Amino acid sequence: MQDLNLSGNMHILKPSYSSIILPNLRKINLRWNIIGDISVIQSFCSVIELNLSCNNLKQLLQPRYDLNNLIHLDLNGNGLQDISTLRYAISLQYLDLSGNGKTTPMNIDGLQNLTKLITLNLNRNKLKQILAVFKLRSLQELNLSENELTDISPLKQLTNLLSLNIQGNKITDLSAIENHPNKDKYLTSLQLKPSPKLLKFSAKMKNIHQILEQQHHSFILKGFKQSVVKQKEHVQQLVSSSINNQVWFTGKIIILLKNFEQ
Repeated sequence: MQDLNLSGNMHILKPSYSSIILPNLRKINLRWNIIGDISVIQSFCSVIELNLSCNNLKQLLQPRYDLNNLIHLDLNGNGLQDISTLRYAISLQYLDLSGNGKTTPMNIDGLQNLTKLITLNLNRNKLKQILAVFKLRSLQELNLSENELTDISPLKQLTNLLSLNIQGNKITDLSAIENHPNKDKYLTSLQLKPSPKLLKFSAKMKNIHQILEQQHHSFILKGFKQSVVKQKEHVQQLVSSSINNQVWFTGKIIILLKNFEQ
């Protein structure tokens, strides 16, 4: 057996399961259980893909357990506060930690050793800083949406990043994106929901348009209020970029776009 799906059960991992030996097991899906203790997972040391999303985890495996083989790990929707043990999971390429900072910010310092990560989801963790990500030079896809970030300067170090989601933060400065040293290859997909402060900087809109025009990016603007877009030229610039780029507008801005095109 290589693939085991036990999702949607109750307390599926119990001490008696520690005697199970499945030497060829590669994937385990334990999503939607009420698992609070996963120490028994040490029996499955050959697993490379593990889904423990939507459980009741408060802490991770102890360092003595072998995490070296894990490539894909989904821990979204738990209550994790400290992920320091993940520093031993040095083979990880995909990591989903979204929806863990339910009451207090998650401590993400344990990410620094995960230099093989390609996809990282940190959505909804009440994060105030992302210093730990600047060493993750292999990252191609990063989701930082719905946090409390004001500074994204560490992103300047992520020269392989292709997709970035920073919606729902408190960011007022996009210079880490606009002035990126490798921006001719940087970002093919950018999602952000501008804060009121960010929207005051009209020049930023023009700069973003230039980046779009040069890089053939997908640019997603969500949640604009009607009062935001008063300068017709900014919207026209973004509309004109849709010739070579994909531009999505959602919400009331669609009405404004229709008016501008008439």
